[in-house]
Amino acid sequence: SSKSSMHNNWFDLKKAVHYLKLGAEAGDDYAQKNYGDLFLEGISIQVGSHKEETLVPKDIKQAKYWWKKAAMQGNEVAKERLQKIYE
Repeated sequence: SSKSSMHNNWFDLKKAVHYLKLGAEAGDDYAQKNYGDLFLEGISIQVGSHKEETLVPKDIKQAKYWWKKAAMQGNEVAKERLQKIYE
């Protein structure tokens, strides 16, 4: 049914974000850059007809925090993201 597949997608997304966060916290610059990207727009998913659950809040401070960590390790894309924010 579509209900269970929606639940599975939500679960997979939650798992993906969890592992990305672990990688970012472990110091992987690509994970840090990607984890920062999530905070730029935030991630919410429809869990019912009128209910939305936020998995990652929109939070530019968090985005910058993770991009800075990645940039300090030489991640060029993270450096570009920071330059655009500060332009």
